[in-house]
Amino acid sequence: MARQKAGAHAPVIGIYSLAAKVGSEDIRSASILDIIRQLLEKQISIVVYEPTLRNHEQLQQWLPGVDSASLRLEPDLAAFKKACHVIAANRWNRDLEDVGEKVYTRDIFGRN
Repeated sequence: MARQKAGAHAPVIGIYSLAAKVGSEDIRSASILDIIRQLLEKQISIVVYEPTLRNHEQLQQWLPGVDSASLRLEPDLAAFKKACHVIAANRWNRDLEDVGEKVYTRDIFGRN
């Protein structure tokens, strides 16, 4: 494992939308929840942008047993994009065009 340079900040991973299906508010079966748990186990900071959630307590409902200072909900899209070094997104969204260089998605054709 590579060591971080002195004074360097740890990367922040952004999660853009938890719902797996377009137009859905169903987060229950979202595979990204397991990924979030795995990243938190490695003490990686995570910022979630999910417009259907209004507060951190709602986010915690979907991640029972996870009580981490490394996880936060950011309801402001501009602040979310600024805070993240890398953004994972289930689907491409035009809202991410201005930060496209840091977005990783399975939706490489922008159709899903």
